Amino acid sequence: MKIKKWSTIALGWLVFSFHSPAAPHFSIISGEQESGSYQFAEEFSRLWEVSISKTNSSLVPISVKSPEKRLKRLQLLQGNLAILDAKSAHQLLPKYPEIAVISILWPNVLFVISHQLDIEKIQISTPKTIHIHENSDYFVTTWSKLLSSQNYKPDQFHWFHSEESQEILLNLKEGFFLMTAPYLLKELRQLLNTDTSYRLIPIDEMLLSGNQQHYPWLVTSFLPDNLYPSTPQPLPMLTSYPVLVARADTDSYFIEKVLTVLFSQRDLIQPHVLFRFLDPQKNQLFKNYPFHRVSKQSFKL
Repeated sequence: MKIKKWSTIALGWLVFSFHSPAAPHFSIISGEQESGSYQFAEEFSRLWEVSISKTNSSLVPISVKSPEKRLKRLQLLQGNLAILDAKSAHQLLPKYPEIAVISILWPNVLFVISHQLDIEKIQISTPKTIHIHENSDYFVTTWSKLLSSQNYKPDQFHWFHSEESQEILLNLKEGFFLMTAPYLLKELRQLLNTDTSYRLIPIDEMLLSGNQQHYPWLVTSFLPDNLYPSTPQPLPMLTSYPVLVARADTDSYFIEKVLTVLFSQRDLIQPHVLFRFLDPQKNQLFKNYPFHRVSKQSFKL
């Protein structure tokens, strides 16, 4: 009887602590403050406070550069949620069995832009100049391997950083501009609206399958209709999905609230750009991830 009594008291305290004015504060750990993951964490924090306002509960974004250090903080109970890029999730989660995936997040896609009207797609059969953002190095590795296997001449790769992207794109004459980013880029849409000689073009099947073979965290998605003018449909794009993680023993009630808030913006008229394309069905593509028990039930995994 004494054990049962104390168990009841403990359970009551946990419930009271979440619903009372003195409710605990939670944290979500992301990358550096200029990163997409930190922007996502900030918006999620705002949505949390709006959605869970009756509990007086807050969700504080914390910046930690190293993905593995984010996992270690969860491991040591120094955080409640964390965001990992797709590559880090694939490589690190097997090392941390106490960590579970809550959901995949927004799609990051490889944009391929041409300023030549006679180019229909990017393929390895002809030499070319490729201007490529540093965040898309995976593509160069696969490209080089395919060139070598097919005995094609090597291409010229010109690397650039984010702050150089606009200048390089505006001065693009020949070759291709490649950059990994979320589906919707306002600057790119404005450029395609004002200058019809710029076009988004597809990647040929050999490059799609080659990249997915070398990098299991990459999948093929199709650009949603009407995002950009004069874009061929459907437009296949190499895609990666960051993931939201927590400790596997995290309380089910908390995870249910996280999932509710996470997908609360999808049907709004003007959702945040990183929340607009969150799709719970996409979790079906990653059944190999160690999902939290609540997520498994919610996504029918």
